[in-house]
Formats: sequence, C-alpha cells, structure tokens
Amino acid sequence: MTITRQATTRQERRAKLKAEMAQVEKRGVHADADAESWWWAVAAQARHLIDGLRGDNPTRAGDAAQHAHDFFETAVKNNTPDGPVECAKGCSLCCSLYVTATAPEVFCVANHLRREYPDRLEQIREAVKSADRDTRYMDADQRLNFRLPCPMLNAQGACSVYTARPSACRALVSSSLRACQRGFAGEDVSIPRPTMWWKLRGAHTFAMETALVECGLPVHHYNFNHALRIVLDDETAELRWLSGEDVFANVTRDVYSEKTQAPAERESRLKMLTAAAMAQELPEG
Repeated sequence: MTITRQATTRQERRAKLKAEMAQVEKRGVHADADAESWWWAVAAQARHLIDGLRGDNPTRAGDAAQHAHDFFETAVKNNTPDGPVECAKGCSLCCSLYVTATAPEVFCVANHLRREYPDRLEQIREAVKSADRDTRYMDADQRLNFRLPCPMLNAQGACSVYTARPSACRALVSSSLRACQRGFAGEDVSIPRPTMWWKLRGAHTFAMETALVECGLPVHHYNFNHALRIVLDDETAELRWLSGEDVFANVTRDVYSEKTQAPAERESRLKMLTAAAMAQELPEG
C-alpha cells in the first residue's frame, strides 16, 4: 500500500503537504504508523530535501544529507525501539563492514572533515586512500573477513564523523553484543536487530532518492571509501556533481535495492512520492 489517490484540489494538496512537513520537522517519521501516514511523512521529508537541493549554495548536496540525517535522529528520539539495543560508544565491531552511501552523504562527510579537522586533513586523506586501495574490489563478505577498520575511526575506536555518518551506519544496530562478537570472530550467526531502525532508514532512503529524482540528480549508492577518496582529492567535486558531471563514474554502485525490488514497483513508488512531495495530483495505479 502507498498513498491513496484522491481527487483533491491543488490548494488541498498544498495544505496537506504543509501540515505533513511541519509534523515531520518536529517529530520525524513514526515507524509504527499505518502505511499511508508513513508514505506521506516520507513525501514531506523529501520536499524538505528538494527545497534544500534547489538554489546556488555550493555545498547544498552535503547540507541536504545532513538535513536528512537530522530527520533520522529526530525520528529515533520520538520512536520507541521494539527491542533492546546493546550498541555503545567504543564498540566498533560493525565498522569493518562494506558501506555504501549516496553522493550527498559522501559530500556531507567530506565537508565535515574539512570543517572539523583542517589540520589533519592530509593524514585523513591518506588513510582513506589506503583503505580504498586495500578494499575497493571486495564484496561484502570479503570486506568483513578482511577485518580492516573504517578509516573514519579514531584512536579510541570512535567514529570521527559521527554526526555526519551515512545512513547505512545509523541504521546498523544490534540487540546482542555477544552475537556481534561471535560474528566478528568468524561464526555464522544471525545478529538480532530491532526493526525500528530499518523502517526509519527506509524512510530516509526513499526521501533522499525522491529528492534526487525531482532535482534531476543521480540516484545511486556508492562504495563509500572510493567515493570519499574522490571527493577529498577534489574540492570542486560537489559543485561539478550538482552541475551534472558524473564524478563517481568509476565507483562501484550498490544494486541490492534494485535486486530486491521490482524496477516497475520502485519507479511507481518514486513517482508517487515525487507527486506528493510537489503537491501534484497522484499518478494512477
């Protein structure tokens, strides 16, 4: 189920969208909302991102990603987890996994690094280059077995870009530290995870993809280390990407979502969300 198509006027659709935008700004998405309310909240979040992506601010892509992350964190605070969470500061077992991110998320991390660590930027750049060189052609299983920590971890095992980290990292939580330890040691175990974070990440992902579609920008999830290396090496990358240049042409893209969702269904949902986000009449079907 998605958003119900109703024969409302343009004025009524605008009023509905405005109310949803105010609500999502205040409380984020409700993970346990009914399907229609959930999709409306996603459309409202997408409209916030669309408004941010339009303009002439040279860092608007990274800023839009940070706005999306803020929505995610607001939603986390206003939802009740459907199970315990044993993740804690200093635990970085999951920080050896294969990570993908959208282009705005990559720009967000790069902008954070330039702003917060100008004196260490060259050292960070070299760490990213090294990680990219060692892992670029690994799949998810190979990456985990390689046990190479993310180059964003500091000496204390904490994320140095925590407030700007990609949504893939934000949604990765565990209900069992013991299970994570066993998995990291090489055992074939299932990591129990509350579903709330996955529902919120779904909202985060659909909102960002909708905004990118509406703004005519590429909708891909890229190998994080390789993409970040490119952006750190070229301060003009974000502006060139916003201008239509494919600065990530040679970066591996994650096609998982395309494999798990029929292309026609995915296209239909993005069209529906785009119409709702722009207060247009919803498409048939």
